[in-house]
Amino acid sequence: MSGKGKLVCVTGASGYIASWLVKLLLNRGYTIRASVRDPKGRKDNATRYGKGKWVVMTL
Repeated sequence: MSGKGKLVCVTGASGYIASWLVKLLLNRGYTIRASVRDPKGRKDNATRYGKGKWVVMTL
């Protein structure tokens, strides 16, 4: 299944299970909008997964 061009929101993306879900979705071509409690620890994900593929929202 290809998610090319589709946007997905993952809450709690810095957690163990959600981080694996994010990785799976990115590998399938989805763009991720992620919510996390503390964005400081996840700044490297934009570089790791590609520019524009990972957007962090703090709630």
